[in-house]
Amino acid sequence: MKNSKHTLGVALATICAFASIAFADIATSLNILGVNPGGDPINLTEQGTQDWIMLGQGGGDAGIMSRDEKLGVDYISAVTVVGTHGSFASKYESSWTDGSPTLMASNVQGNWEAQYDGSGNESLSFSVEGLAEGEYSMTVYAAKYRRATVGELVASIGENSTSVIFQTATGAVAGSYYGVYTINFDIETAGESLNIAYNMLTNGGNISNVSLTAITLAAIPEPATLGLFAAFGGGILFIRRRFLL
Repeated sequence: MKNSKHTLGVALATICAFASIAFADIATSLNILGVNPGGDPINLTEQGTQDWIMLGQGGGDAGIMSRDEKLGVDYISAVTVVGTHGSFASKYESSWTDGSPTLMASNVQGNWEAQYDGSGNESLSFSVEGLAEGEYSMTVYAAKYRRATVGELVASIGENSTSVIFQTATGAVAGSYYGVYTINFDIETAGESLNIAYNMLTNGGNISNVSLTAITLAAIPEPATLGLFAAFGGGILFIRRRFLL
């Protein structure tokens, strides 16, 4: 009996150690793609399996201030712009097959900008609401204009928040700088909201701005290692987590 208990204890310890690796804390990250990134268009249909939006010129007749979005869902809210609301044919290109106002689009460019207006409060913000409990990944395609401009992306769920700075070395004041923010997060209780703000912390001078081109939202599949818990009849506590830098 003693040996059986010891063997069971070793087995559970091994499972717990493995689980601690499999369920490591999900983290936010910022990847600067560089100036004027090229490559294939962003396929919003493939990346935004739960929801997506594309801001800017859009694929229809609404003009440069249009918003294209995935049909049939509305997890990503309207985007609020504080500052001078502008738009530009950004270097990001998007394509989709399940959007509105058009059902098919390719190589579409555009963004929404919060331009400097002297107030010091320039920002773009939106929320993600109505999701079921689970783990999700959101990708934000962002940019800023003028090298000296400093942007900050802030993500929050209730009292939990995290942020990341989008900054380039000072020097020449011209040019647009592009980056991709990936935010992985948990919805622990249905009805919780993820709030996002992209703020201009430091302006780079005349018509400097921060801008958003597209936002994609996808569910993170449950790890296959969850089967181990059922196999061992385990009562291992899976501590859910928010998000960390």
